[in-house]
Amino acid sequence: MSVPDDTDSGALGGDAPRGASRRLYVLTLSTGTMMLVLAMPSMAMPVLFPQIAAELGLSLVQIGVVWGIAPLAGVVFGLLGGMAADVRGTRKVIAVACIVCGVVGAARGLAGGFATLAITTLLLGMAGSAIPNNLHKTAGHWFSPRSLGKANSVLSLGAAAGAMLGALVSAAVLSPLLGGWRHVLFFYGVVAIVFGVVWLFGPDEPRHEGSSRGSWNLADFRRTLGGVVPVRAFWLLVVMSLCYSAYQMGFSGYLPLYLSEHGWSTAASSIVLAAFSAASMVGVIPLTLLAERYHLRRAFLAVAGSVAVVGLIVISLTTSPWVWPVVVAMGLFHDVFMTITITMIVQTAGIGPALAGTALGIMMSLSRVGGFVSPPLGNSLAALGAGLPFLFWAGFAVAMLAVLTRVRAARPEPDTGSGTLLSEPGL
Repeated sequence: MSVPDDTDSGALGGDAPRGASRRLYVLTLSTGTMMLVLAMPSMAMPVLFPQIAAELGLSLVQIGVVWGIAPLAGVVFGLLGGMAADVRGTRKVIAVACIVCGVVGAARGLAGGFATLAITTLLLGMAGSAIPNNLHKTAGHWFSPRSLGKANSVLSLGAAAGAMLGALVSAAVLSPLLGGWRHVLFFYGVVAIVFGVVWLFGPDEPRHEGSSRGSWNLADFRRTLGGVVPVRAFWLLVVMSLCYSAYQMGFSGYLPLYLSEHGWSTAASSIVLAAFSAASMVGVIPLTLLAERYHLRRAFLAVAGSVAVVGLIVISLTTSPWVWPVVVAMGLFHDVFMTITITMIVQTAGIGPALAGTALGIMMSLSRVGGFVSPPLGNSLAALGAGLPFLFWAGFAVAMLAVLTRVRAARPEPDTGSGTLLSEPGL
């Protein structure tokens, strides 16, 4: 599948309909990648863990390590992937990362025990960590500041939809249909490879002032890091993202196991996790647009953190049907938080689309530290009480709220013209 490149001017070349069609194509491809290469295979794992643990003899702590080890790999490789895209462009980086994700992701299906499953998951995390930050960087190149929040909300919609489908169908539908959890992982691997090939023939992003292309050398990496590291506002957003990622990774990996141990069926525990993602899918676009339109970014971030704190406390105390509305409320604001935070980073003074790959690489890399540490530490507390892990993860959400009090929300730059997502006059 091939799409001709635009002229390499500062805005989209050619007539307006062609420019809009390219934006729509890139946004669709990026959203599909977020959904089918990243989110769906990732959220398949919590609902497949009971099958995997039974066959491979994994303990609860080992499950936590496997769930968190992919984010650990991204600590270094997410940053390198972002910096590489700032130097060489996003399309090739995303294409290679998708293909490698497909190969090593499918290799997890060959695991014979904890060690091989952990190693292949680690390799998957290395490759996959270069994708999400570069998808958002791509949006920063193709969409104007006024439309960037809308474009990012569509990407988050894809992530939420993929997470919902991964939790809903991986164990209940795909596993029996394909012949077990191993074949489910093979299937997701093939899908990732297909997306990688499509990206190889996609359009390069329009160039922005300050962006660079050319030889890959150490000076380029130093330049991009030097432009990002001194920005204080950026680091506050990074710490917030780390805390929020720690809560989300721990909570989502443990919830199906927690509910199953308290009498919930495999289908019901899978569906409740899918409900979290479904609520996120429903809420991300309208709530993000409200936050952008009325300049309420900080308010929505505060609501997201507060709902997480209250919800985790309630779940730690009960496994009654009250879990359903609590999980839905938490999910409603989950991707809103990530969308707003990512948009704020891209629009932080001194960063912009030209350095967004490096900035988002740092943010997502450090967030993965929380995503790695949180699941095994939280799961280990289950020996003292099944609900204690949720209180541990609530502490991360409280810390995020504390940092938020120091964050100032910059407003998007004004555009001329209508500012609609696909008909804006330029980039």
